[in-house]
Amino acid sequence: ERNRATLLPGSGGYSYLRNQIQKPLTVLMIVVALVLLIACANVANLLLARAASRQREIAIRLAVGAGRGRLISQLVIETLVVSVLGGIASVAFAWWGVRVLLTFMPKRGVPIALDLTPDWRLLLFAFGISVGAGLICGLIPALQATRPNLTSALKNEAASFGRVRFDLRRALVVTQVAISLLLLIGAGLFVRSLSNLKSLDPGFLRESVLLVGVNPQQSGYKGQRLRDFYERLMARVRSTPGVRVASLANITPQAGSRWNDIVSIEGYQWKADERPVVDFNAVSTGYFETLGIPLLLGRDFRTEDNPAFTPDPQPRQGPGREKLGPPPPVAIINETMAKRFYPQSNPIGRRFSNNDKFDIAQSFEIIGVVKDSKYFDIRKPVESMVYVPVWRFGSNSTTLCVRSASRPEQLIASMRHEAANIDAAIPVLQTLTMEEQFDNTIAQERVVTTLCSFFGSLAVLLAAIGLYGVMAHSVTRRYREIGIRMALGAKSQSVLWLVLRDTAIMIGIGAGIGLPAAFALTRLVSSFLFGLTPQDPLSIMVATVGLMIVTAIAGFIPAHRATRVDPMIALRYE
Repeated sequence: ERNRATLLPGSGGYSYLRNQIQKPLTVLMIVVALVLLIACANVANLLLARAASRQREIAIRLAVGAGRGRLISQLVIETLVVSVLGGIASVAFAWWGVRVLLTFMPKRGVPIALDLTPDWRLLLFAFGISVGAGLICGLIPALQATRPNLTSALKNEAASFGRVRFDLRRALVVTQVAISLLLLIGAGLFVRSLSNLKSLDPGFLRESVLLVGVNPQQSGYKGQRLRDFYERLMARVRSTPGVRVASLANITPQAGSRWNDIVSIEGYQWKADERPVVDFNAVSTGYFETLGIPLLLGRDFRTEDNPAFTPDPQPRQGPGREKLGPPPPVAIINETMAKRFYPQSNPIGRRFSNNDKFDIAQSFEIIGVVKDSKYFDIRKPVESMVYVPVWRFGSNSTTLCVRSASRPEQLIASMRHEAANIDAAIPVLQTLTMEEQFDNTIAQERVVTTLCSFFGSLAVLLAAIGLYGVMAHSVTRRYREIGIRMALGAKSQSVLWLVLRDTAIMIGIGAGIGLPAAFALTRLVSSFLFGLTPQDPLSIMVATVGLMIVTAIAGFIPAHRATRVDPMIALRYE
């Protein structure tokens, strides 16, 4: 079968980073848009309340001949002033916000300088959205305010609690509650998913391990001189106070690098749908002890497993590696490889070769089996891996792994000092802990979880403010009615229930809309979840109960205020 090449438009290009963050950014943009919608609903509610308080003024102006278009223009211009001020404030907030986002960047041994100055086009877009949203929010209340019932408006009459109308203001509150519940459930799912990732057992120690990357090759070290440097460095490091054990490795867990090779297993026939490839790692004696990887069968590498250096011009497969000696006679495999190729037998003493046909003269003898470790993607199952002695291969990415007796960060200065004592010209490329390297792999989930939790909480706060505003305005507008009810003998509990019933109806309808929407839309983020389903009962229950408690408190405050109305003052209320 011929190989096929697909040509894509050069204007689009290919970006690994873009492909990785495209979906998370899409989710965050949707979340931001929903929060903006809630904020717009709040602004519209405030403007409706303001228009209601000016209902008599607007009715008088219409009655004496003022044009409706002129009144609408006045109200919209008033809103435009507020929108422009909000847009200016948002630009200032963006300048500060991008620096806050920088704190979510993964910690790396090599610092990366990023220019996060907001682009003027993005700022102009955000400012335009702010002004446009404000105008839309102001236009709807202006249209409604300029179409009053002149008779009731001139009499300044207000609806009673006994005949509550489900007007635009209550519809906006219901919308806020529904969207807030949707965002809160999504945030809960992300929080639980991140918690599952953090509590996952990766098969190696994350605590008390320091990773130090050095590159003697940049200073001209190679062959036996390279090996001598690492042996001297290891001797110095192991004698450093606070170091429990130290080792070398070409690849460390969750570092992002990978080395795989073709293998032929003695007595095993590859299936048609199998790739005859396994992952490799070159490590030194003590590596498994350093990372806390248990040895299940056999033994660890010994000094005699590494032959003396013999140059060989033939390169081995794998980026950045050259053949330094005869093929390694021994290897250690992980548990997955043992179960895969030797399910019914002991793999110790069995052989395999790293070419497409098994050759016993150039084969590895298995001397040990270690527990599985997640090296590449913690979200996926462990794959077959082979460990070989580190001195069999040259590499420009050898990492010094140090297990400390206390905090590993305290050893950074000592590691740099020991490397400089051997040769000050050798650069120390990176120093970071294993815990930081592990956290780097879930940086995307951490950013999405933090931002979604922030926006979800903000949405609930806005919904609570909107509900409070509606109920407080209703109580104020019906102050005289409440006084009459209490003067006729109504108890405080009855008045409290009159107001709370209105609150409960809005919360109930909002939750009734939000829950089915959450069930339908959370499936879109299922690929971001780990260890739970989009319909996770705990996340839904906690989000629903939390939203109801917050909104109920927001509704209870004006309801409690209504029970403290003095009937004599209320009867004289104008």
